[in-house]
Amino acid sequence: MKTELNTELNRIIQLEEGLVALASLYHNPMTGDRILKLELNYHTQIIGAKSFTLQGFSGEEAENLVRNLPDNQYIMREIDEFLAGDMD
Repeated sequence: MKTELNTELNRIIQLEEGLVALASLYHNPMTGDRILKLELNYHTQIIGAKSFTLQGFSGEEAENLVRNLPDNQYIMREIDEFLAGDMD
């Protein structure tokens, strides 16, 4: 059975010079979790995607995380590690 995710928020976020994340926040009504999907673009080229399950986050908490994404050390570290893996 496929679960339909409800889109709550879409946002373009400048992370660094030339590095942009297209952030989409979804709500999974089956589990109550929020899911953050990031499409990473470097100088308009898609370079990858990451997703995060935000267990226990309210809608407001998840939206604040997206709005302040560059301030979230955990997610920024995950992005850095993902990008470093592409350089190997």
